[in-house]
Amino acid sequence: MTSAREHVRQLRAAGGTYEAIAAAAGVGAMTVHAIANSDVRVTPATTEALLAVSPAEVPHKRLDAGGTAWRLRSLMAMGHSQERMARALGTHPQTVYKLVSGEKTTVPADIRDAAASLWAAWWDKTPPGRTIAERAAAGATRNRAQAADWPAPMGLDEDDLDSPGYKPMTHFHPAQGRGVADDRIAEKRGRSMTAERAEPAALVPRAADPARSGAETAQQIIAAQASAGMSTDRMARHHDDTAAWLWSDARTPDAERFAAGYASTADSLVAELREEERPEPDRSPGAPHPDPVLAGKGWQACERGDGVYVRRQAVAQADMEREAG
Repeated sequence: MTSAREHVRQLRAAGGTYEAIAAAAGVGAMTVHAIANSDVRVTPATTEALLAVSPAEVPHKRLDAGGTAWRLRSLMAMGHSQERMARALGTHPQTVYKLVSGEKTTVPADIRDAAASLWAAWWDKTPPGRTIAERAAAGATRNRAQAADWPAPMGLDEDDLDSPGYKPMTHFHPAQGRGVADDRIAEKRGRSMTAERAEPAALVPRAADPARSGAETAQQIIAAQASAGMSTDRMARHHDDTAAWLWSDARTPDAERFAAGYASTADSLVAELREEERPEPDRSPGAPHPDPVLAGKGWQACERGDGVYVRRQAVAQADMEREAG
């Protein structure tokens, strides 16, 4: 049988506030809060009152985020980045990130409705590819969607999309779209959604230094690939290919700076990931130096086991004798 605590948590997950749950059950809001967040003893009468409350009886300020998350994921399969969708929704990119990653399980009604409208406008459209930065961002976003196996909008079932727990039956498949999504749709929607929360200028992408833009693009791609569990070797191959393409496609000084920023940052980040994956050397007393050349010359971990290496006396003596004689 479901306990009062489990039931309260289910009502909270469905979007009910402590006050709304308490009002529906006829108990105090602090009582509901304590039951959900501590091991307080719950009386039989309170348990009965809480278990009698159904999700339909509780006014919801927030809604299940499943459908919204899948709409945004499917737009990523078309190449629309999280930053671009955030501007269109008039919200912070971190909000879109948490929805896409599944970290947010509920969503305000206005964001849910805005995401549904954006999906209806962009479902068969790809993002602009006017600049090398836009093309790189779209490619990185599609790679993220492919790594997570998120389908394009056509792969979602609109009849069941907003049902809690919905999961698409289809998988990622490259989609060409039937046109390019209009930036003005995104900017206009973003301004109307954030009139009281942000300055309009903050919703318009600002020109960035090409080298910095390339570096940030590499950072975003590698972060997405790492979070999706891609191996470092596969990431390295991908970024070598991408850097080669960027250099070959560079026709202007800005494009060259973008390529340089991308390539150097990608190389550095991949090297850092490889370093993190490298096993810790054996520092037990007498263990050979991790460098084979030094190990062959007799260097080994000292008796203290503190990471300091010393040379074996016999080998050192033999070397000195060879040098002398």
